[in-house]
Amino acid sequence: MRAQRAKGFTLIELLVVIAIIAILAAILFPVFISAKEAGKKAACLSNLRQISTAFDLYLSSNNDRYPPAVRPKQVGEQNPLFPDPQVTAGGGWLTWDALLFPYTKSRSVYRCPADNYKRDNVTISGKSFPGEPRSYSMNDQVYKKYTGGTDPRQFSGMMRSEPPKPSRFVLMVDWFGKYYDSSGRLHVDNRLGSESYVMAFMVPGQGQQEHNFGKGNNYLFFDGHVMYANMGVITGKDNYYFDVQR
Repeated sequence: MRAQRAKGFTLIELLVVIAIIAILAAILFPVFISAKEAGKKAACLSNLRQISTAFDLYLSSNNDRYPPAVRPKQVGEQNPLFPDPQVTAGGGWLTWDALLFPYTKSRSVYRCPADNYKRDNVTISGKSFPGEPRSYSMNDQVYKKYTGGTDPRQFSGMMRSEPPKPSRFVLMVDWFGKYYDSSGRLHVDNRLGSESYVMAFMVPGQGQQEHNFGKGNNYLFFDGHVMYANMGVITGKDNYYFDVQR
């Protein structure tokens, strides 16, 4: 008896299989991307929840007063983000992320997973350190009115009891500043420990930040809840604070 030859796929059958795979890929790829972005959004909101807990701990240790977005570093004071026993002189600045670091105990909590911009080095007390992302900024209305100079009395955050509507008053938002230099190189200034872009403000008509998700941003409110909100429900008042209209 003659052995039977195994029947293989015809060209038509192979083309049909390839077409089916292509159709499935076209259907599933957007789903995969959407799931990936949803995971980043969830991680970003989780970061804000952890920062909220750090604020609560800070308040308990500081007579129920919020940290300022930035204040002058005093003589003998260390920067918790960049401790250096040899740096004891005053001068320079302490930012909100540095003031909260003893409570967060994490550098990664300040970075939204969707923020993939590389940072330039940052100079702290005259020393250069690798730039690390800080994806969030404080609502500038937490900051008492600043008129210039380095008088510590001007660098004072709100009391816990001051926000008029804690569930509608934004405490933090994902926020960053970028610009291109004369050579076309991109710079992103919101860096750990840097006084640049420590405060966020809403100017009517201004677009959302670019490391966000869709057409909105992630927000932390004074009452501790976090949410993703479309820019259409955020209103900038005449003093430019963030207030969600519900």
